[in-house]
Amino acid sequence: MTSPALPTPADLTDADKALHSMQRMLMNMGQDPKRRSLPEFQDIMASYKHLGGNLHVLRGMVNEAKAQQARALAQQQQMERLKQAGTIGQPRAAYRPPQAVAGASLINKVKQLQAERGIVPVAPTLAPSRSVAAAYARPPAAAARPAAPAPTTQDAAGSMRQAQLAYRPPQLQASAAMVEKLQELHEEYPEGMSGAAAQSSLAAAPASPEPEPFEVPVREPDALPPGIPLAMPRFVSTLGMASTRAISKGPEVGRLQQLLTVLGFETAVTETFDARTFRAVNDFQKDRCLAVNGMIGLETRKVLNELVTG
Repeated sequence: MTSPALPTPADLTDADKALHSMQRMLMNMGQDPKRRSLPEFQDIMASYKHLGGNLHVLRGMVNEAKAQQARALAQQQQMERLKQAGTIGQPRAAYRPPQAVAGASLINKVKQLQAERGIVPVAPTLAPSRSVAAAYARPPAAAARPAAPAPTTQDAAGSMRQAQLAYRPPQLQASAAMVEKLQELHEEYPEGMSGAAAQSSLAAAPASPEPEPFEVPVREPDALPPGIPLAMPRFVSTLGMASTRAISKGPEVGRLQQLLTVLGFETAVTETFDARTFRAVNDFQKDRCLAVNGMIGLETRKVLNELVTG
């Protein structure tokens, strides 16, 4: 049974044109409700659906045929490449695998070398003859020292067991030394530490010297410069840099700068808590063993108020 002839591209193009013309006709007739109810409209609609379905089937058949042609062409090209490589189209007996071809070339090379050097093979074998091997053999190497016999599993297990038995961890060694010391004390004082021998030895032992009392060194405050306490009001605010929430400008900051300068921590009296004042406050806190934070807080303010008359 022969397959039906497939439509050509021209046939598909003509069918597309007819389908589009029918679609335009249906759209024009569908705008009028009266004409939409005519039998002609129904017939054109049925033809349009039938033609559209057939056209879809034909396109599928054409695409399948093109795919089959492409597969057939690929198989044909593959067969041609195999024929050119010589892997097909030959008798089964004439084909030899690559391993056999390599072995035959090696045998031919050996025979060529035998003919060039006049070596007569002992027997026509596939492997090189002994005479060829002797002709191309390397000089014998020096006799190597005989290797020591490898230890057996039993010997290795025995030496490992001996090492395990001989090893004692430091905790076990300390415990053994303590036990030996206790045994010596028990032999020396069989009645125990409450016996007469133990009490007499304790009484004869020299008394240990009493430890000397340890005095905590106390840091003596440096001598205050002249003019201290300074005649100025007491500090009542928290002073610090402008980046903090403390007061950074004003007459109280100026009094702080004046007091620090008198104490030896030089800074300019600008009534602004600048970087120079920050470093001077840090040095003052280090000198007085206070918390070093560069701010005049509760502890630092308490020490400063002792240096003014208030």
